[in-house]
Amino acid sequence: MLLVGSDGINMIEAMESNGQWDVVSSSSSDETVSVETKVIFSIKMKRKPLFIVMNIIIPIILLSILNIFTFQIPADCGERMGYTITVWLSFAVFLTIVSASLPKSSDTTPVISIYIMVQLGIGTATVLVSAVQSRFVSRSDDKPVTSWLIRLTLIGRSKVKSNAVEMVNIGEDKVNWKSGIAALDVLFFWLFFILLAISTIVILMISAFMQ
Repeated sequence: MLLVGSDGINMIEAMESNGQWDVVSSSSSDETVSVETKVIFSIKMKRKPLFIVMNIIIPIILLSILNIFTFQIPADCGERMGYTITVWLSFAVFLTIVSASLPKSSDTTPVISIYIMVQLGIGTATVLVSAVQSRFVSRSDDKPVTSWLIRLTLIGRSKVKSNAVEMVNIGEDKVNWKSGIAALDVLFFWLFFILLAISTIVILMISAFMQ
């Protein structure tokens, strides 16, 4: 039974507690059209943040961390590509599950769906980077390593010289493709870590602003 009170609709007897939604406010109005009178009841609800955080955001962050740690696996390791694709598929399956639990609308896109798509994009980039690295790490040492990769490797070894030419000459015979790709792994690890941190902070700020 719905009863109209001074503060809106009295739904104490009719409403059951829900683990996902809270009733923010309610109202009622009447509208007379010709000889018919319509009573319109409006109920404004919001989703409880704890449910979203525990069941969606935290699992996504954990999957994103697993995705970043792809670059801690050596590029010449055969299991690396399988690991990367498995994490990517986890994102895709999770996006399907979340989309099924959200209201269907083409006019607006839920913020959480945008966040998952961003992480899915980062996961796709991780798969592509890993595939390219697997190609280069198998190159023969007879093929010269590019100069920028030599510089990056020497920076990672904390052997930077003030003269770039001298640095290349010193490290040219000490840097191979495997060590160069390992230096790239460190770079991509921190790059994707920063992207994860920024995207997570932005999505939390947007969610707090929309409350």
